[in-house]
This record gives sequence, structure tokens and C-alpha cells, in this order.
Amino acid sequence: MMRFFPHTGPTRRESTAQLLEDAAGWHRKAIGYFKDAEAAARARESDSAAATRTAAAKQSALLQRVNDLTKSVLPGWLGDPLTHADFARPFGQDALVGQFTCVRVGETMPIAGATFPVGAPFLGAGHLVIDKDGKDPAVSRWLRGILLRSLAAVPADQLRVLTIDGATLGEVFAPFRRLFAAEAWDVPATDAAGLRAVMEQAERHVKALLAGKHEGPQVLLIATAGLPAGISLEDLSRLERLAMVGASRRMHLVIAGWPPAGMRTQAVPRLHDTTYLTAASSGRYSISRPAALRQLGEGGSDGTIRLDKGPDNDVVDHVCRRSLSTAAWADRPDFGSVTVKRFWQLSSAAGLTAVIGKNRYEQCTLDLNDETPHMLIGGRSGAGKTNFLLVLLCSLATYYAPNELAMYLLDFKEGVSFSAFTPSTPGDPWLPHAHTVGLESDREYGLAVLAGLTQEMSNRARLFRNASVTTIERYRRGDPTRLMPRLLVVVDEFQVLLAGNDHIAREAVSFLERLARQGRSHGIHLILASQTLAGIDALNAKRESIFGQFPLRIALPGGGGVLQPGNTAADAIGVGAAIVNSSAGLTGSNTITYIPQATHDSVAAVVQALWQNGRAQLTAPPAVFDGSAEYRLEDCPDYCALGGH
Repeated sequence: MMRFFPHTGPTRRESTAQLLEDAAGWHRKAIGYFKDAEAAARARESDSAAATRTAAAKQSALLQRVNDLTKSVLPGWLGDPLTHADFARPFGQDALVGQFTCVRVGETMPIAGATFPVGAPFLGAGHLVIDKDGKDPAVSRWLRGILLRSLAAVPADQLRVLTIDGATLGEVFAPFRRLFAAEAWDVPATDAAGLRAVMEQAERHVKALLAGKHEGPQVLLIATAGLPAGISLEDLSRLERLAMVGASRRMHLVIAGWPPAGMRTQAVPRLHDTTYLTAASSGRYSISRPAALRQLGEGGSDGTIRLDKGPDNDVVDHVCRRSLSTAAWADRPDFGSVTVKRFWQLSSAAGLTAVIGKNRYEQCTLDLNDETPHMLIGGRSGAGKTNFLLVLLCSLATYYAPNELAMYLLDFKEGVSFSAFTPSTPGDPWLPHAHTVGLESDREYGLAVLAGLTQEMSNRARLFRNASVTTIERYRRGDPTRLMPRLLVVVDEFQVLLAGNDHIAREAVSFLERLARQGRSHGIHLILASQTLAGIDALNAKRESIFGQFPLRIALPGGGGVLQPGNTAADAIGVGAAIVNSSAGLTGSNTITYIPQATHDSVAAVVQALWQNGRAQLTAPPAVFDGSAEYRLEDCPDYCALGGH
């Protein structure tokens, strides 16, 4: 059986010629099988029962060969039906970068009762054009099928998709809403200016690959449900040039509605390396593959087909969910990428910056400063809140020395989120930046820490007045010898501290409100994390006054409550990813970010290295409150002193 595109793939020099030669060979072989099968069918009309049985067996064998050949040409997601039965298929294995593939565009029935998929050269090979636009429901589904097949066939970190819809203002692509909400895909362009912006991105992609300077996804797919009104002949010429060089540079066009309405047919260029689908009759389309392929094969049109039916919307939604989850794991960076080897090289005078992971194209950083002073984190149980906090804290601790940054860490859930930062026995290392660590903290202890921080803020305010300044940045820059670290206050499952409506909750809310409002100028930054923001009675009157000071929002899976109503980006991501939003959760400011895995060993290694680096400056380990520990009065020196023991 002939393999159309072996996984090793041809070299770039011979790729196009070899692709077309293989495609023509496949085309000729399939036609030969069909003709033999037709002859066998005619032979079945013989009066001889034995001849009929022989002809039927021959026809069945020939049709099986066609099926085998089709699966070789259109493996997995590229050719199989897009039904619920497809959900178990692996992602990203059917169209590897450097491999040249076809994609299913329709089906044909050359013999009564025998239907076969029809493929066209695509990823790594060519472009697709259909004359009707996305206002036709069949074309809309067909286009979504091409997109979904590409999304599932290409490795998660190697495909970028740009969409254009001048026909239905983006409605054709609505089933992919999860990808748009998570900003894995840009929202569709709908006008001429948007089309030109997309073409500029495509041109940069081609030029960067040509220069060997491209970073990020290697395959760019531009899907058009209809070209916008107001485009010019120059726009068409740019598309023509992109088609001419794009396939060899992993940039592919899928255009519905070509030629554009209102354009003279004679003025519309013929696109290079392109398969054309043209409406014929009774829902059928004539298919015309690239001219070079036809010259090697049969010549002229390749016959008529019915369009691929495409997926139902629920299938698209399922694949989008799975794609985002797969991408989170495939794109997850190494823990070492968020830390630096040369410790403590930055000043915190103007604020704090941490590396927390990467988005699809570059490193992702977070800033805690006057503009974004505080952070709110949401996520369901198991979504990765603790992992995110460990990544953030380890990153900050490698960039800033203990005299630049001090940490106050409170964990109100059952667990040991911050235990890696404390010594378990005398002589063990600890995180030099940690001043206070609460493990399974009780509410009274949390309240005492907030009270102490509020007092520290008052002390700093007095120093600022004496120095005639109003902010920590001005205070430190007025005299570089002044040492005043920024204070980072992390409260995991903070809703426990505010539970109920007793005096502890009321006082804690009062302290939080003061720290949230005034902390930015005094170098105090709050990070509050929770599974939910609902049902916190103590916040009823203060919710906006407190959370309004938290422009940084981190939404992990199930943590959409920290975003604004209507911003559903967190619904679309899987564990290992986060939505980073620096505009108080507003839609349109989301960045999907992939977070490293902070293992026990990797965190311990960072703590050990930091402790070793700062041993000369260390005085005492952090004050640790362990709510799960068993306390005995006879072990308390103060109690023993009172009793004379």
C-alpha cells in the first residue's frame, strides 16, 4: 500500500514536486481502482452465479484497497468523520511540521452504495478556495470542519489561526468561542482594515521564516468566511502573493466566497497551489486541484463531490475544550524558566516584577506597582492555585534580595502550601524573604498579622512625612542608602478569615480595606486567593471598595468569578493554564498563560540555593504558626519562666 506522506517527510527542496507527484500517483491509482470496481460491477450482471460471486469478491477487494489508500492519504483527524466517536483520538499527531498532508474536503460516490472521502493538498502543501461564502450553512459547516481538523491534527504549540468574516460578522466562527474567549485565537476581522492587518501578520510570518528568525507557532492558517466589503484589487494582489509563497512557508489560506462579490471575474487573480471548489448542481461542487497536480495526473477538472458535512457545534466545543487543555500541558514551560541564576539583581524601589510562565509567543510577567498594586486569584479545588503561588514566590525571591522584598504568607486551608519556605527542624534551610508563615492558620493569627502590617504602614507613613515624600519609590530614591523592602502579603483561601459576621471578620475587613487603599504608596501588596468570592457576608458593604483596588486578576480553571460578569475566558482552559488580566477582569484584556509545575524538589532546590546565597545576612528563621501542630505548655519557655520551671 502506498504511503502518501511518510512521517519523515521530503526535504524542503524537493517537497513541492514530490508532493504533487505523489498526489498525482494517488489520484491515478484511485481512478484505476474505481474503474476496475465498475468493471467488476458490470460483470456481476452475468447469468453465471459463479461469475457473479467472483466479480463481487473482486469488487469488494478493490473497494477495500480504495479505503486503505484513503486512510493512508487522510489519516486520523484529517480524514475520519467528525463525530462523537472521534473524541478518543490523540491530538497533534496527524500533521507534524515538516510533513505534507491532504485534508478531507468532501466525498464522492463513484459506485452506487460506496462513498469515499476526497482530499486536497493542504498543510505544508496548498490552499483551499470555495466560491460560496459563509452565509451558506453548508459552506459554514465545511469551513468549521477544515478548522477543526487542522486544530486537532497539528501539535498544540505549532498552529496559529487568524479568522476573517465579512459575510456574517464572525458568526461562522462562533462555535470556537472558547478559543476566542481564552485569547488562544484573535477575534475575527470583519472589515477591510482587519483583513489588511491579518495580511500584514501573514507577511511577517513568511518573512521571519524565510530569514530563519521565526519564533512561536510554525504553521499559520488564515480562514475566511467571506471577504469584507471595500477591499481593493491591491488587496487581492497581496492575497495572490501570499498564496504563491505561503504554502512553502507554512502559511495556508482557506477562503470562502472567492471571487469576491462585486469584483470583475477577469480582474480576480488565480491563486497558486490552490484547490478550487465551485458550486455545480444539486448541492454538488466541482473540484479543481492545483494545475501542477493536474498536469502530472489526469488533467482538467477532478470531477464533482459533495462537501464534507463538517462537525456539529457540540463537537467543535468539545474539541476546543480538549485543545485548550492539551495546549496547557504541551506548552507548559520548565520551572527553571521563571527563576534566574544570578540572584537578587533587581531593585524593588519602583515595584516588583515576576516571571510566571509563558503565553503562546513569549514569556509572561506580572508587575506589582502603583498601577497594579494587588492581585486576586480564583480557581476551583485542584485548579493549581498553590502551584501558581509557589511559582510566583520563587520567581520573585530570585530577582529581589531579602532587603528588597519581605513576604507574609498565610494559608487558611488544610495543607502545607508554604511549608517548603520554613525549616522543618533546626538547621534546615528556609526562604530568606519569609518573615511570617501561617500553615493552616487560625483566624485570630491572621487578624494579628493584618494588624501588624497596618501598624507598619502607619510607621512608614510617618517616615515619609519626615522625608517630605508620599511614596516608597520617592523615599528610597531621595536617599539610596535607605533600606525599605516592599511587603508581599499572600492570603490563600482568604474567605476563611472573613467567614461569619463576628468581630474577627469585621476587623479583618477593616484592615484589608486600609491595606488595599493605602498599601500601594507604602510598598505593601496584597495577593488574595480563593475558590469563590461568593457568600462572604463580611464583604457585603466593602466588596467594591476592596476588590476595586485589585486590578490584577488571575483566573485558573473554575475561577471565572474573579473576572467581570460576561468574561468567560476561564471556562475554556485546563489545568496548567491561567487567564491573566490586568484590567480588573474586563473582557478583552485576557492573556492565556501556561504555568510551570512547581514540584516539591524544584521548590526545595530554589529555597536551598537562596538560603545558601544569603546565609551571611540571615538572622532568624520566619515566625511560623502551624495550626496542625500539637502544642504543649511545658515546651513554651515563657510559660516555664512564669512557673519557675
